[in-house]
Amino acid sequence: MSLTILSGTEALARIFDRPDGKQWDYVFNCGGETRYSQEDEVYKLRSLGLSVALGKEAAKRGIRCFIELSTGMVYKSDSSPSKEQDKLKPWSKIGLFKLQAEEELAKIEG
Repeated sequence: MSLTILSGTEALARIFDRPDGKQWDYVFNCGGETRYSQEDEVYKLRSLGLSVALGKEAAKRGIRCFIELSTGMVYKSDSSPSKEQDKLKPWSKIGLFKLQAEEELAKIEG
């Protein structure tokens, strides 16, 4: 489902609304553009925009926990595995836009 579809309230309702009227406790966003060599606008819409739209909707609905699946490409490229506290230095466009998504999600109240 593309962001243009997701940006409408109908699409967000299809994702978040449950038949029993209750809210989800957890929402996991595993979406985003993973193909290399795309234009910046593609990553902006399909990774950054998607994550922010879902995060804002989760906050608006009072979802207890919103989990964003990111990528190790947000960390400085190194021969050893990265740890969560390692230096952030995206080495690909995928990593750059996922890091921007993480930063924008952190600003959302709730």
